[in-house]
Amino acid sequence: MEDKQFKGKLIHGISWAFIQQIITYLTVFIFGVILARLISPEEFGLVGIVGIFLGILPLFVDGGFANALKQRRTCTDEDFSTVFYFNLAMSIFLYLILFLSAKYIANFFNNEKLILITQVLGVNLILSSLASIQNVILSRRLDFKLIAKATVIAQIVSGIIAVTGAYFGLGIWALVLRTIIQSLLITVLLFTFNEWKPKFIFNLNILIELFPYGSKLFLGRLISVLFKNAFIFVIGKFYSPTQLGYYTRANNFSQLPSQNLTMIVQKVAFPAFSQIQDDKIKMLAVNRKMMKLLMFISSVLMIGLAASSEAFVISLIGEKWRPSIIYLQILSFALLLYPAHSININILNVLGRSDLSLKLVVIKNILMIPVIYAGIEFGIIWMLLGMVIYSIAVFFINGIWANKLINYSVIKQLSDIIPSLIIALIVGIIIFYTPLIFKISDNSLITLFLQVSLGFLLTIFIGEIVKYKPYMELKEILIIYIFKPVRNKIFSKKNEY
Repeated sequence: MEDKQFKGKLIHGISWAFIQQIITYLTVFIFGVILARLISPEEFGLVGIVGIFLGILPLFVDGGFANALKQRRTCTDEDFSTVFYFNLAMSIFLYLILFLSAKYIANFFNNEKLILITQVLGVNLILSSLASIQNVILSRRLDFKLIAKATVIAQIVSGIIAVTGAYFGLGIWALVLRTIIQSLLITVLLFTFNEWKPKFIFNLNILIELFPYGSKLFLGRLISVLFKNAFIFVIGKFYSPTQLGYYTRANNFSQLPSQNLTMIVQKVAFPAFSQIQDDKIKMLAVNRKMMKLLMFISSVLMIGLAASSEAFVISLIGEKWRPSIIYLQILSFALLLYPAHSININILNVLGRSDLSLKLVVIKNILMIPVIYAGIEFGIIWMLLGMVIYSIAVFFINGIWANKLINYSVIKQLSDIIPSLIIALIVGIIIFYTPLIFKISDNSLITLFLQVSLGFLLTIFIGEIVKYKPYMELKEILIIYIFKPVRNKIFSKKNEY
């Protein structure tokens, strides 16, 4: 009975996280496409430069304490309130530093426009810190329905405002508005939907208790984010803002499928698996299921994106973005294994082995140095190819430690992943040659529609023919948690009339 309850709670959490990420994917994608048509690659590049700092500083705001709360078996209002006030104080302090440093940032990247952009976008640090503990509390309850509602509403509203602003000529400020309004709305909605409010309590001893675990996570994430943002830093410093714009647009598109799947693992698996961390057999079984399911989705989406990237870019954001096609193709393969990376790292964190997680981060980012050097010395394409090789190497490194902790060896992981890769490659090769077969390469929109439709139908056909288990499980989840509830609501409303 207890196993069934846990499974139901986990699937329910995954389903809502999945719904949120799908809607997030669609809203970010749709608004991103519209904005890319209205705003120049150079302006996207400038926002990407400021994004380096907005990607790093939030880690210092949190200090790893939020994840430490997620991992803790029991938490009180005193715990939540203490971390809330710490995050708020740190966000204000770091914003002031960023505000005063804006001129030096602009001088370093040789662009005075960055001064005001940095100072305004920096406000996002404070806004996002206010929502941090609300996310922790809801994640611990596996209440991703509330998180999904707040996030989706905020993304739609901020997207509409940004597109309106871009249409009336706000340019880069439309992108700035979108970021700030989205964070503001998420914070307001989470405080509206969730009953928890911070108490006037601050206990330094709680931070001291959380520090040993949280600090290791913080250092690990900091090193990862520093190296991740190093690509943007290298392109922003050694190449033009326009080239950075091509890269950031391709990177954003490629991250939508892989990052959304990874977010599901991080949001649901971490708090859920913390409840069964003492049962290694159950941990192994659940992780294998998640690996098969998420890597099936990732393989189909990422390889499909690489195969249809030319029609995808030209039809949606126009010829001015053509140089980003090759970036998108390579990045799709570089990010293919990200859900697998996330599952393996999650195993370490759930079991409280943040020390191992930190060691792995150090090892992996040492391997990143040649990749960054390739970008400086040989060009962006060589750096991206290095990212593909790096991702494969990281998979094997992570798998070694997953094997030691829950007996999930690299061989087992490959056996769980390879069938999905084979299916995705078959589908990808077919849709890649679709324009040549049907001789429609001149019309990119029709080509994209045909490639997406054909890829979707082929995936279903192969899944049904071979009764591929991850496909069948995904189909079951969609039917039970999405299609049936929607159908029941429609028919219940009809019966009311």
